[in-house]
Amino acid sequence: MRYFDSFFIVKFVSLSILLTYLNFIGLDVVGSTAIIVCLLSIIPFLPFCIIGAFQVDPSNWFEGKEGGLENVEIGKFLNIAFWTLNYWVFIN
Repeated sequence: MRYFDSFFIVKFVSLSILLTYLNFIGLDVVGSTAIIVCLLSIIPFLPFCIIGAFQVDPSNWFEGKEGGLENVEIGKFLNIAFWTLNYWVFIN
């Protein structure tokens, strides 16, 4: 009947409450740190996006290959499409 001693139960519950509190505080710290790291990693890309936005030429967006659809390399297109659809792009 050692496991049902009142002192053992008080120790067990106290330790559980303490570890739960530390876990809760730890989650808050980890969440805040993750947001800070995310912002710090995004900041260098902002100037590049702003600088690059002035170099975009929207008239090139709808230009096709010279010669029309006859010169489209369908094998290369399908290869790229299937790699992207199968998420193999994320390997590198």
